[in-house]
Amino acid sequence: MDDPSKHCIAEGVACRFDNGRWVRCEKDDPLTEAKDDIVLKQLLPAAIKLHAERLSVVPVEGPIRMLYDVIGACSSLTIPSRHRTTGVSGADLILYVNTLPTEGPIRMDVFVRHSEGRTPIRWCRELRSPAHKGRS
Repeated sequence: MDDPSKHCIAEGVACRFDNGRWVRCEKDDPLTEAKDDIVLKQLLPAAIKLHAERLSVVPVEGPIRMLYDVIGACSSLTIPSRHRTTGVSGADLILYVNTLPTEGPIRMDVFVRHSEGRTPIRWCRELRSPAHKGRS
């Protein structure tokens, strides 16, 4: 959500859909500071708490790396290069979040990898605005 090329920044500015098509951002489309706060301070903490309780997370030993064979499923997301090389230490789950506009569903989840014990450890989540529904 820190990468302005991955979401609408202002009304009238062109934004690229993840399917390669471009649209002009409309009045309610831009990711404002208030919307950013809702995602980062309310939605994500609640989702993390819910998933931690329901998944019965088993701690992962060693760093979690985003392997190249699953990057295609998350290609519209900005994944730090160090997540592919050295990995993330001290984590049980890595959640990548995007806020692209869409013509389709309001949201889309993609599980990308499980640990040997079948615990989800890498997950891509796209939070999508329904404002673009029906645009051509």
